[in-house]
Amino acid sequence: MAALDAEAVNLVGFDLIKKEPTKMDIRGNKTIATWIEKINKEAADKGYKATAAEVEGVTDNEKRGRQLEIEYVGGVARQLFGPDSRKPVSCPDSKKSPFQMHVQISAGGGSCSGVMVGPRHVLTAGHCIYNFYDGNGNELSSSAKGWKSNVYVGYSREWGCPTSSLDAGTDTDGTRTVRWVAARWMMTYNGFVNNGDADYDIALIELQSRPATRRSSSTVTTNLPWMTFGSYGSPSYDWTWCTAGWPGDKSPRALHAECNRGKVQDIESSLFEMELDGAQGQSGSPLWPAIGGPNGDHGSMYSGEAGAATGVFSLLYQQTYWFFGWHVINESNDFARINGDRFASMCAWITSTIRAGEFNPCGNVG
Repeated sequence: MAALDAEAVNLVGFDLIKKEPTKMDIRGNKTIATWIEKINKEAADKGYKATAAEVEGVTDNEKRGRQLEIEYVGGVARQLFGPDSRKPVSCPDSKKSPFQMHVQISAGGGSCSGVMVGPRHVLTAGHCIYNFYDGNGNELSSSAKGWKSNVYVGYSREWGCPTSSLDAGTDTDGTRTVRWVAARWMMTYNGFVNNGDADYDIALIELQSRPATRRSSSTVTTNLPWMTFGSYGSPSYDWTWCTAGWPGDKSPRALHAECNRGKVQDIESSLFEMELDGAQGQSGSPLWPAIGGPNGDHGSMYSGEAGAATGVFSLLYQQTYWFFGWHVINESNDFARINGDRFASMCAWITSTIRAGEFNPCGNVG
């Protein structure tokens, strides 16, 4: 069995109830190490098919006029690759999977995006819950680094619906109802906490209670579904790739989505370098392929069914350098990749938080 990289698989977290840090030693756990070996073998054998967590009861763009630098709109950084391809999710499509699974995150005065991946579990970016950089991307002093407080998650099945003072509080009346639930526990990787490395910029949040919505005028509630997540053995440059989140350069801020082909620059073992448009506020947005799967269709917005979430929006990347006398600009919007090692460690953490009677989306792992 190959030795595991502690930075890549060991987890650090913070219990918001007990107000104390926590650790999970994945590398030293022989059971989980066996999971990882099995998952990586399955991913290689299956090729494009995902090794993914389960769901409970759920069912060619032309490149034009690339934006050659990160720009600021209303003080918000963004990077576009041609005309802005992000589309607002409509009121009817807000009830479709996977958009009804998307959530907003409020933490320490900042705002991020995320998606439900378990009954009380949210996938997002590490920098959304842990302070390593300031708002301009500069590393903080040691004393300023640390876990964010006052972490809340907002959810709705009416993200694209208009707001109204006459909102009845149901999720079927065509006016936006947003509910908020407090976080209980959160985790990310050693590699991000120690080094601020975008390759490790993945986080999970456990909520204090399960999100539920009202599907009628009755006070009876229905649990919010979640999106499967997982690892693809051979993700393709030719697939249609999708993401959705809350870009801060849009006013008013609303859930936007993009699905496109021909937007992959590079696929590395721990990172997707993409040309999907992005901005601050979209941090934590999931990345998934539209190749079929249990996460449902995209409503009227895009064709194809949503596959497993396999990446998390982490970074607007730009590097300028000289290469044999040529001035080269290397740009991408980067998504930290959920590979086999991370999938196993994430499932180990989720499994450790499952309450009696709750469905474990990782019950088929191991």
